[in-house]
Amino acid sequence: MANEISITHRLQIAKGAFQFYFAPSTLQADLASEASAGGNQVIGSTPEALDLNTDVSANGIAYFQNLSTAIPIEIGVTGYTSQAPPGMTQLISLFRLNAGESCIARAATTNIYAQAITSGTNTQAFVSFQIFSP
Repeated sequence: MANEISITHRLQIAKGAFQFYFAPSTLQADLASEASAGGNQVIGSTPEALDLNTDVSANGIAYFQNLSTAIPIEIGVTGYTSQAPPGMTQLISLFRLNAGESCIARAATTNIYAQAITSGTNTQAFVSFQIFSP
């Protein structure tokens, strides 16, 4: 079977005289296997890996949704360790999801991290995610 995945999206902006509308064609893609991983995960204020099983491979379709009503979450990879404080893993943020936002993208890696962008006493958020192997 082919084209088991179908993705449709649209972006529309209207502010005063400024108008922007973008609606690309629906993306159709094949799903070679039923391997997937995901669920809901509590995300704290330090970078942490999303809990993915080893059956998932890179270049799959990924869905992320910030379930928090107040705290943004940044999604990215870790690539370096900071000097201050020594040994603390730093997040290389690829995108931010404000409260309630979601996105769909191809995952170039399965080493995906998330971090809650906290303020005051709010120290954690929830992310819902699912990654399907290509």
